[in-house]
Order: sequence, then C-alpha cells, then structure tokens
Amino acid sequence: MGRSQEQGQGQGPVHSIRLSTVGAIRPTETGTTHEPTGLDLAMKLHYLKAAYIYSAETARDLTVRHLKEAMFMLFDQIAWTTGRFSRRDSGRPYIKCNDCGTRFVEGQCNLTVEEWLSKPDRSVDEFLIYHQPIGPELTFSPLIYVQMIRFKCGGLGLGLSWANIIGDSFSLFYAFNLWAKAHYRRKDSCPNTL
Repeated sequence: MGRSQEQGQGQGPVHSIRLSTVGAIRPTETGTTHEPTGLDLAMKLHYLKAAYIYSAETARDLTVRHLKEAMFMLFDQIAWTTGRFSRRDSGRPYIKCNDCGTRFVEGQCNLTVEEWLSKPDRSVDEFLIYHQPIGPELTFSPLIYVQMIRFKCGGLGLGLSWANIIGDSFSLFYAFNLWAKAHYRRKDSCPNTL
C-alpha cells in the first residue's frame, strides 16, 4: 500500500521530513479547468508509485533548488496536474488548474545507498515514496507527491506518487522524463510537447 503521511516522521530509516509546494511559474487563466474522462474517474482510487535511487557521484549536483526550478518549467506545460479537485453542481469532479501545486517532500536517511540496496526486505522502499490518498477534503489533496531523500553517502532517492486519475504509467514516466530534460536544460524552456 505504501506509507501514509503520518508514518516515517522520525521512525524507520527516513527522517527530518519537510514539506513544501511547487507549482507552475505562470498561473493559468482564471477559471481554467481539466475535465477527467470516465476512465480517469474509474481510476480515482489508484496510484502509481516509482522510486529512483542515484549514487553519490550521479547525484552530487542535484539540489532541491535545481529540481524545483525544473518542476516549475514542467508544470507550466502540464498545469492541470498541480490542480485540485472540485465538484460541479451535478456532483461530477473536475480539476481546477494550477490551483495549489504539487507537494515536494525533503528528508534524510542515515543509511548509504549501498546499505539501502543490500536490505533483503524491499518493503523499505516504501519510505522513499511519500503518499497521502486524495480526500476526504478534495480541495486540499495534491495529485502528485515528489520526495527527495538524501542518503548518508550523498546519494539520492527520488520517489513519486501520482494519482492515476491524472494519467496512466506512460503519462507518469513521460512527465518524469520531461522533468529530467528540463533539469538539464534549466536555462532553456521545457519542451512544449504535452
């Protein structure tokens, strides 16, 4: 299932959790919405989760600031993913675009990447993915959580929790790849391909 927001706050291998919010650089026009399809709504209780682990050498130049700057550019292209659900008078949910942002989680780990990967029980990887289900207050529930954990050796864990209602696994990995490209080309604009 993955751990919830309340777990991992000083327990287990991940500690010193800090939350912030990341949105698009430019707000969308007032009143802009995204209408989920019937299939999207059928997936409303499902989440896609991914964890990436990088060595200290690979992650040495990855900072919170650099990752957030790239996210700002990415969310300019897909601002509806940073919105929040609301309901029409008919009861049908919709996404208010660029409303509240994506939750960004920072933390520390007292293990090295090598120690982490040598653990025989892989359920420990759930600590790399911050997760809180959507609801019951739809207007306060982010659709995406991004977690950055710095290992003792300087390595990095990146965890993603993506509400399936905003896109399938291909959408998640496509967005993650655009984010990576935006990070490496921060001074240029993110490709307008979505």
